[in-house]
Amino acid sequence: MIISVASGKGGTGKTTVAVSLALSLDDVQLLDCDVEEPNAHIFLKPVIRNSIKASIPVPVVDKTKCDLCGKCADVCMYNAIAVMPKSRTNAGRVLVFPQLCHGCGACTMFCPQQAIREVERPIGEIQTGKKSGVVFAHGRLDVGEAMSPPLIRQVKRLSDISTTVIIDAPPGTSCPVIAAVKDSDFCLLVTEPTPFGMNDLILAVEAMRKLKIPVGVIINRCDMGNDKVETYCKSQNIPVLMKIPFRKEIAEAYSNGNPLIEPLPQYKEQFKEVFNKIETLAGKDEKKMKAKKAVEYFRGLNGKMRLNCAQSVAAAFMDDGFTSNSDIEGFWDCGFGEAPDGYCGSIYAALSLLRRTGNDGRLKELTEEFIAYTGSLKCKEIRTFRRVSCRQTVAKAVELLERLNS
Repeated sequence: MIISVASGKGGTGKTTVAVSLALSLDDVQLLDCDVEEPNAHIFLKPVIRNSIKASIPVPVVDKTKCDLCGKCADVCMYNAIAVMPKSRTNAGRVLVFPQLCHGCGACTMFCPQQAIREVERPIGEIQTGKKSGVVFAHGRLDVGEAMSPPLIRQVKRLSDISTTVIIDAPPGTSCPVIAAVKDSDFCLLVTEPTPFGMNDLILAVEAMRKLKIPVGVIINRCDMGNDKVETYCKSQNIPVLMKIPFRKEIAEAYSNGNPLIEPLPQYKEQFKEVFNKIETLAGKDEKKMKAKKAVEYFRGLNGKMRLNCAQSVAAAFMDDGFTSNSDIEGFWDCGFGEAPDGYCGSIYAALSLLRRTGNDGRLKELTEEFIAYTGSLKCKEIRTFRRVSCRQTVAKAVELLERLNS
């Protein structure tokens, strides 16, 4: 399950809630997607184990091949390319604005002359670590960068959907927030009982409704201000899942960079109750249940026989008859980097199972999305990059196979 923690305005306590919720649960991942000003690490204090540079591909035009047809400018929805046609006084040229480019690759794909290649432009870095059983990652946008969504999307690629993923979103309701909360199963909106809190909560609720993401509210500093927030939530049928009082102990903990549940450990049970309510409100996602089941086979949990990565992908689909014991046996020698051509066993199994359905048109999409997530199709390269773990490749392969074969 993916739970995003957001707010219509800054300073409402969403990072306090996100970190405390993560520390109250088992088998959880915390992604700080407020890449312009990440601060969840201050409270979680993770041991950072890996740091990778983040970049996006931007176009470079080969003037010897370009005929100034303008197709690249037509397909660029971000106006990152402009074509100046030839005239009597002008030889014509293509202007590229790297700061506007989102790295979607449309210009390269649709150039009829194949005059465009892509080069990587650095935009920041992603750091990963762990603390108290919480797997952590956050992005740091380079100073001067105008756009944060590309980096937010790269941080979210680390999501391990076989666990509970908590996303600490940026404040507001603009593009960075939408990029952070998109595809979440539930959005937890943190607000305060003030006129500004009320106004921005309404904006945040409207944004989540556009995205069709179910919401619940936590009211921070609940004993100050008025009751208009609660009245609004009641009128809109929005559940208030928790109330946090305005207390000196909480303020002192925050000032010292400590999570809420340290001075007030009784809140740990309350956050667990919040999670239980979220599970009920969000409902069960069968796709994520399959990914979770695959990881249970891979790790030998809950009484399941331990299987390799390829077998685990196949085992996730046995209940609906898509795979059988013969598939499990067929993939017995495809784990630990032993799949043909050095493939990761997870993607090898997913490709094999998708191919036999005759859905060959989706094979390229499966391959590209897996590479975007892991960095490669090859087991040794994935291990070298250290962007994702083996169990994450299992969960991702199952997620992609389920979606592309539906």
